[in-house]
Amino acid sequence: ETVKSLFLSLEDPFEGVFYIGYVCRASNTGDFFYRSARDMGFLHETINANTFLPLDKNVDSLDTSLSQMSHQVGWPKNIASEYDLEILKVTLNRDNKELAMTP
Repeated sequence: ETVKSLFLSLEDPFEGVFYIGYVCRASNTGDFFYRSARDMGFLHETINANTFLPLDKNVDSLDTSLSQMSHQVGWPKNIASEYDLEILKVTLNRDNKELAMTP
Protein backbone atom coordinates (compact mmCIF):
# COMPACT_ATOMS: atom_id res chain seq x y z
CA GLU A 1 0.00 0.00 0.00
CA THR A 2 2.85 2.41 0.74
CA VAL A 3 4.47 1.87 -2.66
CA LYS A 4 1.12 2.32 -4.40
CA SER A 5 0.52 5.54 -2.48
CA LEU A 6 3.89 6.85 -3.65
CA PHE A 7 3.04 5.97 -7.26
CA LEU A 8 -0.39 7.64 -7.03
CA SER A 9 1.18 10.84 -5.70
CA LEU A 10 3.15 11.28 -8.95
CA GLU A 11 1.94 13.57 -11.72
CA ASP A 12 1.87 10.49 -13.98
CA PRO A 13 1.67 7.39 -11.78
CA PHE A 14 2.40 5.13 -14.77
CA GLU A 15 5.85 6.68 -15.20
CA GLY A 16 6.92 5.66 -11.68
CA VAL A 17 9.38 2.81 -11.21
CA PHE A 18 10.23 1.00 -7.99
CA TYR A 19 13.11 -1.47 -7.66
CA ILE A 20 13.05 -4.08 -4.95
CA GLY A 21 15.48 -6.79 -3.96
CA TYR A 22 13.60 -10.00 -3.25
CA VAL A 23 14.74 -13.39 -1.95
CA CYS A 24 12.05 -16.07 -2.13
CA ARG A 25 12.60 -18.58 0.66
CA ALA A 26 9.24 -20.35 0.27
CA SER A 27 7.10 -20.80 -2.83
CA ASN A 28 3.88 -19.93 -0.99
CA THR A 29 5.38 -16.59 0.08
CA GLY A 30 6.40 -15.88 -3.51
CA ASP A 31 2.94 -16.83 -4.77
CA PHE A 32 1.33 -14.50 -2.22
CA PHE A 33 3.71 -11.65 -3.07
CA TYR A 34 3.12 -11.86 -6.83
CA ARG A 35 -0.66 -12.38 -6.48
CA SER A 36 -0.97 -9.39 -4.12
CA ALA A 37 1.06 -7.18 -6.45
CA ARG A 38 -1.07 -8.18 -9.44
CA ASP A 39 -4.31 -7.64 -7.46
CA MET A 40 -3.14 -4.12 -6.57
CA GLY A 41 -2.50 -3.25 -10.21
CA PHE A 42 1.27 -3.71 -10.35
CA LEU A 43 3.41 -5.27 -13.04
CA HIS A 44 6.89 -6.60 -12.40
CA GLU A 45 9.89 -7.36 -14.51
CA THR A 46 12.82 -9.43 -13.26
CA ILE A 47 16.13 -7.64 -13.73
CA ASN A 48 19.37 -9.62 -13.97
CA ALA A 49 21.17 -8.81 -10.70
CA ASN A 50 24.54 -8.89 -12.47
CA THR A 51 23.48 -6.02 -14.73
CA PHE A 52 21.91 -4.05 -11.89
CA LEU A 53 24.45 -4.42 -9.09
CA PRO A 54 28.04 -3.36 -9.76
CA LEU A 55 29.42 -6.12 -7.57
CA ASP A 56 30.69 -9.56 -8.47
CA LYS A 57 28.86 -12.04 -6.25
CA ASN A 58 31.53 -14.68 -6.75
CA VAL A 59 34.67 -12.91 -5.50
CA ASP A 60 36.34 -15.43 -3.20
CA SER A 61 38.94 -13.26 -1.53
CA LEU A 62 37.97 -9.67 -1.06
CA ASP A 63 40.95 -7.41 -0.36
CA THR A 64 39.56 -4.12 0.86
CA SER A 65 42.85 -2.27 1.13
CA LEU A 66 42.74 1.10 -0.60
CA SER A 67 45.22 0.02 -3.25
CA GLN A 68 43.07 -2.95 -4.29
CA MET A 69 39.54 -1.54 -3.92
CA SER A 70 39.26 -0.24 -7.46
CA HIS A 71 40.55 -3.53 -8.90
CA GLN A 72 38.54 -6.13 -7.02
CA VAL A 73 35.10 -5.30 -5.66
CA GLY A 74 32.60 -7.95 -4.61
CA TRP A 75 29.99 -8.87 -2.08
CA PRO A 76 31.30 -8.98 1.50
CA LYS A 77 32.35 -12.49 2.59
CA ASN A 78 29.79 -12.54 5.41
CA ILE A 79 26.90 -12.38 2.93
CA ALA A 80 26.10 -15.92 1.95
CA SER A 81 22.82 -17.53 1.03
CA GLU A 82 21.67 -20.63 -0.77
CA TYR A 83 18.92 -18.46 -2.28
CA ASP A 84 19.39 -16.05 -5.15
CA LEU A 85 18.55 -12.39 -4.96
CA GLU A 86 15.94 -11.28 -7.48
CA ILE A 87 15.79 -7.66 -8.52
CA LEU A 88 12.27 -6.65 -9.51
CA LYS A 89 11.29 -3.54 -11.44
CA VAL A 90 7.74 -2.67 -10.35
CA THR A 91 5.37 -0.36 -12.24
CA LEU A 92 1.64 0.24 -12.38
CA ASN A 93 -0.23 -1.71 -15.04
CA ARG A 94 -1.32 0.69 -17.83
CA ASP A 95 -3.56 -2.04 -19.26
CA ASN A 96 -5.74 -2.05 -16.14
CA LYS A 97 -5.90 1.62 -15.20
CA GLU A 98 -9.03 1.26 -13.05
CA LEU A 99 -7.34 -1.27 -10.76
CA ALA A 100 -3.99 0.51 -10.87
CA MET A 101 -5.51 3.86 -9.86
CA THR A 102 -7.51 2.42 -6.94
CA PRO A 103 -5.81 3.31 -3.64
